[in-house]
Formats: sequence, structure tokens, C-alpha cells
Amino acid sequence: MEYNDQPFLSDDFHEVLERYENMIKDNGRIYFDCDDLIDLAEYYAYNKMPKKSSEVIEYAQTLHPDNQDIQLYQCRILLINGNAEEALEKLNSLPDQTDREVTFLRAEILLDMEEDAKADEELKRLAADELYSKETVIDIANLYMDSNLPDKAYEWGKDLFEKYPDDKEVSDLMYRCLYDSEDYDAAIEIVNKRLDENPYSEYEWMKLARCYMSQENASKAIEALEFALSINDKSTDVLECMAFCLMQMQETKKACQVWKKLQKIVPDSFAAIHGLSACYFDMGKYKQSAAYTTKLIDFKGERPAEYNMAEIYQMRARAYLMTKEFEKCEADLDKAVSISPQNASIYLTMASCHSNLDKREKVIEDLGYAELYAGNDYPVVYELALMYIKYALFDDAIRLMEKYEDIFKDKFEKFYPLLTYCHWVKGDKRKALEYMEKNPLSPVLLMEMLDDEELYKILNDMLTLHDELHNNDE
Repeated sequence: MEYNDQPFLSDDFHEVLERYENMIKDNGRIYFDCDDLIDLAEYYAYNKMPKKSSEVIEYAQTLHPDNQDIQLYQCRILLINGNAEEALEKLNSLPDQTDREVTFLRAEILLDMEEDAKADEELKRLAADELYSKETVIDIANLYMDSNLPDKAYEWGKDLFEKYPDDKEVSDLMYRCLYDSEDYDAAIEIVNKRLDENPYSEYEWMKLARCYMSQENASKAIEALEFALSINDKSTDVLECMAFCLMQMQETKKACQVWKKLQKIVPDSFAAIHGLSACYFDMGKYKQSAAYTTKLIDFKGERPAEYNMAEIYQMRARAYLMTKEFEKCEADLDKAVSISPQNASIYLTMASCHSNLDKREKVIEDLGYAELYAGNDYPVVYELALMYIKYALFDDAIRLMEKYEDIFKDKFEKFYPLLTYCHWVKGDKRKALEYMEKNPLSPVLLMEMLDDEELYKILNDMLTLHDELHNNDE
């Protein structure tokens, strides 16, 4: 099995890993050192296998029931699973409260409980006790980063960066602070300095690519990734990033080639199978897309946490929608809804499916659920408005758009042509022309949005009246 094991490269660790996995395979029981078991748990957690990580700790408890490091890891698992108060209670009961790891974990729990002031005091006291050493300040800043508080991390790290501008660990910290604060230009400046010192660092080229991706500068990101691949053309992280960039640039065929290269290196790469399914869909190869999505659904390994099964069922449903296999489409969407019953996007796909099955009452019900769960998701609300219009539910479309006019006031211009159209077909020509003034109607845009045989005539009438009114005003 292939693992993303960058932090776990030593031969000693891989011997431990092999011994442990063979033990599990043989249903046996052998002795492991406490530190080795914690390394195994961290390894599985790093590779997004939380169940295996928890199983290691459960086994460690049977071998080392009184070990404080194991108990600390248990506290961390409680925190990860959302049981912060229980984690804090268990932590406070540990025998050695002077252990710096106890202090760090207590601060982390307090930050999770949004008791920032108490966490700040814990960390300030620790920093003073350890004479504000570089290592301690880095650890504190990283804790704030992991708690999604980059501004606080920056406050701890900036003086350190001035003192140690060439230190790799410090510059990595500042890069993270700036990147997470969305100050990408400053982050790029730090990475470029590191690359001047070491132009053959795959890691630094990857960091540079991520900055450009965040700036939506895909071509620059690709350029950085090509440098990274020239250093190591089998880097799975770089290949995955490259494929995503190419998809962002709508270079679907090239992205497909990169996903295939990644799959040759890691045949059971969930990301590669997912990427190929998406590429084939975008290329109009819907049967291939459905086949690859089926591989995701039948995947035997542990699925990475960032992939949502409801969305995967929806992916296959969309492919079935395009191949006109509507019963299969409906079955997949039922599964998706059972997993994620408040996902508005799924209900929009469901409405398209039910429309093709001539279930109009179901279509109206689906759109109602989509609106209920849309929240302030702009793309979902926009698609919902289009679908209300597509199914001639003009009153619902107008009501929906008027509800969101203030919420989306900075980007509402895309809705004005839709409001123009709705009021026109309802016979309120004056209201239609009011909205037409706010954003001049694009016949091409509406033709793309609305498949209506009468649309050309309607548009011609609207534009003619608009011109007549303007001529009269003059």
C-alpha cells in the first residue's frame, strides 16, 4: 500500500509499521515501545486514517495503561472528536501537570472552546518559563496557526523572523502566517528568497505554486509545479496539484493525462480516480465518468476525509442524467440525500432528474428543499433562480431573487437579466424595463440560460420597446 509518508521516512519507522500491520493481519499480539505506538497513531492520522489511529491508541493502552504520553494522546482524540470539555477534564487529572505538552494541549483545548484569554495566559507563562526560546515561540505560533488564528501566530513570529531571517523553520512559520492571512505577495517573497538559496527544493516550489493557485494565477502555478517535477517527476503531491491547476485552467485533457500518470504511481489513489471521473464528465464522456465514480463508491481502502460520499453519489447521478439513465440517477440521488439531507445542490440535480421522469410535483418539492437549504451560497441561489425560470415558476423566481437582492448586493448584477425576463413574460413590461436599465440585457446570455422557442421573439419585443422608450425620452 502506498502512503504519503514524508514525515515518516526512517527505516526504523518503516520496520515498526511493517511489524504492526503484519500483527493486525495475523490477528496477533506483540510488544511495542510506547513512543513507537504514538508514532504509528500520528502516522495514520497524518494520512487521514483516523480509525486506524484510534485502534493503535486502544492497543497502546493495553500495553502501557499508566503512560502519560498515551493518556495525552487520548485527550487529543477526545478533542478531535469534539469532546473538548471531557478532554480538558481528563487532561487536568493527569499526574504530571508540569509537562510542557500538558500546557500546550490545555491551551489548544481552551482555544477550541473559544476561551482565548485563558489560552493566551497559559502560553505566555510557558514562554517566560522557557526564556522565549526560538523553539518555544515557534511551537506557540504553530499552535495558533493550527487553531486558525494566523494574526496571533504572526504577532509571536514576527520578532523571531527579524532575528532569524535565514532560518528555514522560522521562514516556514512566517510563510504559513502570511499564506493563511491571504497576504500571498508577502508569502511569495519569502518563498522566492528560499528558492534563491536552494533552487532544487521541491517543497519550496510546491509552496510557491499554492500561493499562485490561491491568487487564481494558474499559469504561474503550473510554471512552479513544472520546476518541482523537474526535480522529482514521481512526486504524488506535485502531480495532484498540477492536475488540479490544469482543471482550473480548463485544460481538461492535460489534467486527465496527469491524473493517469499519478494513478500509475499509486494505483489506488482516491484523488486520481476522483479527478479522472471529473475530467471525463467535463469532456462529455459520461459513461467513463460514471464508471470511475463507481470505483470511488466501491473503493476498498479508507477514503480521505475531504471527499464527501454524498457528493460522489451526486457525481455519478449527474453522469447518469446525461446518459438518460434516469432511474439510476434517481437511485443515486436518494442515497446522496440520505447521507447529506441538507445539501441544496443535490436537490437541484434531483429536480432535473424528476423533470426527465415527468414528475412535476417532485420537481417543485425538490426546488423547495433546495431553497430551504441554500443559505447564502451564491452559485446555488443563482442556479435555483434559473431552474425556477426553466420550469416557468416565475413568481417563485422573482420572490427568490428579491429575497437575496440585499444579501448579494455587491454581485447582484447577474440576476437583473433574469428579473427582466420574469417580469416581461408575466406581462409587467414597465417593471421588466426598470431591471433592464440596471444591467443591459444580453440576448446571448439569456439564450444560453433559457431553452425557449419563443425567446427570440420575446427578446426582440423587449429590446424594441426599450429603444422606443429611450427615443421618446430624447
